[in-house]
Order: sequence, then C-alpha cells, then structure tokens
Amino acid sequence: DEVTAAFRWQGGRLHLDQLQARVGDSAVTAQGTIDRHGPLSLGFAARGFDLTHLTVLPPQLLQASGRVDLAGQISGRARAPVVAATLSSKDLVLNGQGFDRAEGTVRWERGLLHLAPLTLQEGESTYTVRGTLALAGPHTFDLRGEVTRGRLSTLLALGRVRPPFPLDGYLDGVVTVQGTLDRPTASLNATLARGRLGDHPIDEAQVNLGLRDGVITVQQLSVRSGDGLLAVQGRLVLQGESQLEVGGTNLNLDLLRPLLGLRRKLSGTMNFTAQFSGALQDPELGLSVDIRNGGINGLTFDSLVANAFYKNGQFNVEQALLTEGSNKVKGVGTIPFNPALRTLAEQRPMRFEISLVDASLSLLTLLTPQVQEAAGHLEGQVLLSGTPRQPQMTGRLTVRDGRIRLRSIVTMLEEVQADVAFSEDRMTIRTLTARLGSGTVSATGTVAIADFRLSRIEELRVRAQGARLEITPVFAGQVDADLTFSGPLGDPAHPPEVAGQAVLKEGDVVIAGASAGAGPGGRRPNLRFRQVRMVGGPGLAVHLGRLRIEVKEGSAVVLDGTRYAPTLDGDVTAERGTMTVFGQTFF
Repeated sequence: DEVTAAFRWQGGRLHLDQLQARVGDSAVTAQGTIDRHGPLSLGFAARGFDLTHLTVLPPQLLQASGRVDLAGQISGRARAPVVAATLSSKDLVLNGQGFDRAEGTVRWERGLLHLAPLTLQEGESTYTVRGTLALAGPHTFDLRGEVTRGRLSTLLALGRVRPPFPLDGYLDGVVTVQGTLDRPTASLNATLARGRLGDHPIDEAQVNLGLRDGVITVQQLSVRSGDGLLAVQGRLVLQGESQLEVGGTNLNLDLLRPLLGLRRKLSGTMNFTAQFSGALQDPELGLSVDIRNGGINGLTFDSLVANAFYKNGQFNVEQALLTEGSNKVKGVGTIPFNPALRTLAEQRPMRFEISLVDASLSLLTLLTPQVQEAAGHLEGQVLLSGTPRQPQMTGRLTVRDGRIRLRSIVTMLEEVQADVAFSEDRMTIRTLTARLGSGTVSATGTVAIADFRLSRIEELRVRAQGARLEITPVFAGQVDADLTFSGPLGDPAHPPEVAGQAVLKEGDVVIAGASAGAGPGGRRPNLRFRQVRMVGGPGLAVHLGRLRIEVKEGSAVVLDGTRYAPTLDGDVTAERGTMTVFGQTFF
C-alpha cells in the first residue's frame, strides 16, 4: 500500500539508509547497500506481519494466517539474491490448524525455500520440519518431519484430510516427502498411543508405510484396541495390481460402526481374514469372518460365521450362518455392491436366499424401530431377486408362540401366530392372530415392498375382540374393533389412513392436547383418520381435565384428522360424572 525510503548513491552503490513498506497494518523495514555488479547487503525486520498478505505461498499446498516476527539478511547478487531470516509466531494457523508457538530459520536461494528447521508447537506436541520447497514453476519438495507427542488430528488437518468419524491419538515418528504433487515419494514410520476411533480407544498402533512410483508399501500396520489386534501388510498400487492382506483377532465389533457409517451400536467380538487383490477401480476381495456374542439394536446372537468373496461388482456369499441357541439363520447367494459408495449397486441383479430354521422373532427389532421387544419362533425361506432398486421376493414365513411389544402400546401382544407369504414385491399376511390382554387381535392384508422396505399398505384389515389396549396417556381399557389401514409408509407428509369402527369399553379416555415433541418429527409415525366411528361401550369414562364423565353406552363420535391433530364430530351423552375443584369433588 505504501513505501517510503531514504537512499543515496555513493561509489556505484545504492545505500538504503531507511526503507519501510506497508501492507494493511503490517510493515517491513530494511536498510543496507545494493551494488549493481557486486554483492547485496541488506537487513530487514518486521513485527506482527500478517501472513494473509504473503502471496508467495501456493494456496494448493499451504494456506497461512496469523502474525509473525521476522528478522534477516539479503545477500547474493541482484539477479540471484539469497534471503535468510528467523521467524517466530504465537498465533500461526496453517491450513486451518492453529499453533501456540512457531519459530525457525528459513532461507530463500535460487527459487528454493529452505527450512532449517521450522518448529511448531501446540500444547505438549512438537512438529519439526526441515528441507526444501520450490514455490515457483513445478512445485517440488524434499522435506523431513519429526513429530514428538504430536496429535493425529493436527496432522490430518494440515493435510486437509477430514475423516467422517472421530480419529485422534498421540504420535511419535518421522515423515519424509520428496518429488512433486503429481509424483510424490514418501515414507511414514511412527507409533501412535492413546488414540481413538469413533467411541473406542486405540491403545497402540505401529505404522511403517512407503510411497514410491504410485505404489504404497505397507511394511507394518498394526493396531491394538483392548484385547483386539488388527494387522495389515502388502502393496497398494494406485494404477495397477494390488496385493493386501488384513487380519483381525478379538476385535470389538463396534469398531466397524464409524468405518461403515452405521448409527446403531454393535456388540460382539470379531475375528477375520481378508485378501485384497487387483485394481483399485475393480478389486477382488476374499473374506472369512467369525463374530461371537454379537448384538445389533437388541438382536443378539451367539455367532455369525461367513465366507464370501467380491469380484466384478458382486459379493458372493458362499455361506453365512447366524446362530442363537438352537435358532439358525442361513444365507447364500450374490449381492451387487459398490465399494466406492459403500452401498448396494441399485441397478444390478441379485439373488440371495435366506433360510430360517426355528429363528427368533427378535429380528423384527432390526426391521422397524416401532418394535421395542420381540421373541418367539420364526421359520421359513425367502428368496431375494431382481435388483436392489426393485427387489422381488418369493417365499413364506411362519411365526409360532410369539411375543411382541410395540413402542406406542404398553400391553404386549402374546401367543402370536402368523403365516406370511412373499410374492415379487408384495408381502401378504395370510393369517395373524394374537392375544392382547384378555382379548384377541387378528389381521390380514397386503403390503408393498420397495428398496427392501415396507413402502405401502395396500390393504390391512385388523380386528379386535375384547382386547386390552393401553396407549399412554390417551386410553386404557378394552376394545372391539374392525379397522382397515391403507396408504404409503415412511412419508411424513402423506401418512397411512385408517377407517372403520372401534368400540371402547371398560376403560378411560383422556382428552388432552398433543405432547410437545410428539409430532411427526418424533419417533412415532403419524396416522390419518378417515371417518373412524368411535362408539362408547359399557364402563367407559372420559376425562376432560378435572371433569370425569361416564359415557352412555351407544354414544358415538366420528374421528377425523391425524394422530397429532385429531378432530371429533358427534354427541356424547353423560349418565353421571364427577368434577374436582380446589380439592372438593362434586357429583
């Protein structure tokens, strides 16, 4: 922005008695002599120089901010100056990562920036970098970094790596980097302690990696977490054939949760071996896994043993067996998978057969969060075909002696018996009966399936006779009902509908506003009422605040609206009632 100088010519030399250059609120001062044909002899200094004004650093390599103090000399000749300086800072930020203290010696000579060395400190962590970096033309570098009690998260931030899960720890080791951005050569030899992967501690890790000519050589990569050990060895070729072996023993299964982006907590111990080969764009993978005492969202099992291989975009499961006591679930077939996106390849064909041999009904807790608890015998066979986008299912499942607790209903469904058939993209409930309290419930109907999820109720008829129903805090009593459900599932803007009639008896109805936070954004799905006739039966009482009225048998209202915004239309006749005011009850 501004330069002021006091200078004079004397004996063929330019004498700078004083020079000051200002950029924003930063200033550099200099003094010395300049000889057109001889050596340069200049001294310069700056205090609190704002690094955002320094444009010589290539932004694709390094973005710097903060303020530094500089002092140095310019020597050499006018056509080939040599700049040497010392620097220090207490608020240096590199690629968004801040440091408590930075100091070092730098030299600029023949287009190369020499770090001799530069030391960065953040708390108890120290990072020392020495070597050369070409800032003009092709960006070449020859750098060596030494880390003492460094934070892994700090190094990831410096490299502009943002992992999708928490990853940290304390490192001691050496990193070297040479070459260019397009063809680097690098090595890493380090030890990590007190680390974390997601929610889990990493007690120790040993890393010895090399990168040369596009080949990453894993000489040693071992990770210890609790009693578990993970080991990796081999070669990853960025443009060619790779060979990599990975093995794990006694690993906590929940370590996979952050890696796979899962939300539900996993439990169990995993042993596995995997062989990776081929090109990164189209890899081949062989996998053998053994999981003991596992659990996923309430579904527990004694063991899961599987052998599979991945080739040409398909996971070929040669054998998968899940056991829980005497219950067994078998799986075999092919599943299309996109490893880059970590998801199923939606347009590719699949064929996977699931056989349930006296399996547990607790599998329902995996399929829907509305099932809080389930137990009982589940048997049958289902063949998945088509594509993941448009799956087709054929087969049959039967339930014996089941028990199911739904999150929205206090009373448990007991003695559940069911016969369910699958045909293409439809699930047909042929029969379903259960005991609900002292009464019974039955259901028949058809539900459409899309993307492996129940997508639409085509028609589901539910009947109840003397069923004990408790929905806190709305109703507790007995129900005789004949209801028909229909409509889409999983779309909050268009909830499924219910029509028909329900007789409420021997119980209490509480009329109150919807509780805060219980709306469509909550855990319970919404439901639209379509002219549902609600009839008062014997022994029914309605509570309106402190007013309790006993409804005359046969009184009826029509229920419309939604679960969280219902409307009632009709007449209710009260035979008797009570009202409590200031501790006094009136009849």
